[in-house]
Amino acid sequence: MKGTVDRIEENFAVCEMEGRIMQNIPLSAFPEQPKDGDLFDYENGIAVLRPTETAERKEEIQSLFERLKKKK
Repeated sequence: MKGTVDRIEENFAVCEMEGRIMQNIPLSAFPEQPKDGDLFDYENGIAVLRPTETAERKEEIQSLFERLKKKK
């Protein structure tokens, strides 16, 4: 199942999973400390970060933001 880290609270990553379902995932399930906005795959209690997809999404969002600023 794919997810996005929304925020970190204590020992959990609060994540939006497929279907817009919010789920708390223990930080111990991640190979390294996740950050807000990180994309990951979650299977059998193990979260695998997807840094390439995360970077692409951040770039896409930044591009949209820049286009909106130019419209003003």
